[in-house]
Amino acid sequence: MKRTALSRAEARGLEETYTDRFELGLQRVGEVLNPLDGKVYSLSQSSSPRYYHKEADVADRMKSLGVFERDILGEMPRNRLGILRIRKSGFFSSKVTRLVIVAATCSPLEEFILEGSSSRRLDLAEMNRVVDEVVKQEDIFYFIGVLSTTGWSDDCKGRLPQGPNYLLAAVENIGGSRWQVDKTPDRRWGRVFSAFDAETRPEKLARCQAYFAENTDLALKGGHVVLEVASEVLGVPDDIFRRAVDEAARRDPDLAVMEVSGKKILKRARI
Repeated sequence: MKRTALSRAEARGLEETYTDRFELGLQRVGEVLNPLDGKVYSLSQSSSPRYYHKEADVADRMKSLGVFERDILGEMPRNRLGILRIRKSGFFSSKVTRLVIVAATCSPLEEFILEGSSSRRLDLAEMNRVVDEVVKQEDIFYFIGVLSTTGWSDDCKGRLPQGPNYLLAAVENIGGSRWQVDKTPDRRWGRVFSAFDAETRPEKLARCQAYFAENTDLALKGGHVVLEVASEVLGVPDDIFRRAVDEAARRDPDLAVMEVSGKKILKRARI
């Protein structure tokens, strides 16, 4: 499916939403197991992430392309970084960094500068560039979620790099409040990957509510949806999904949850 082109301002808006909600995502994670030393680190005892806005780099790229308009610079995404360093005191030393969790963003800057919009999905080369920029020490473990404002190529999502001291997730907005986080199936992730999902719990609930309220099958007398299928489509935590189902049945007396042929469905009464 062809992706709709994003404007500079739209890309910057996605970038800002992703990095602004990074700290909220970290609060959901709570604690992290460091795969290198086997110890659990509490994020509640860590300082807040630091954010790096690369306006100077974007300005340099514009100059190299012969573009000097400040209005364009003001609209441009910044290829931001949000970095949380988790430090712990050594036996004889001051605090040293043990873990790093990074929310990175990237965009096809040249197209945004010259054309004002882009739909080009970024590829593995861009993901590797982020690794080179972020992963600096072998004795630190890095969890990295990288947003492409214009999405990732299927090849990139299918071949995400990983190393002995880092894991990568490919993040993209797939419409409205919904974000997709693709990662390698690696146990070392634990719950950390959820920090890169910028959709809040209220937004997830609202999306589920809209799904049931607007479902054309449920609008028909005797119509139904299979709840297992709906859950897969919506991709939200089980507790949020159950709440949305319960609320849909409570608000509409003609809807009820029942089991048919071993499958739970939400069904509208025939009469």
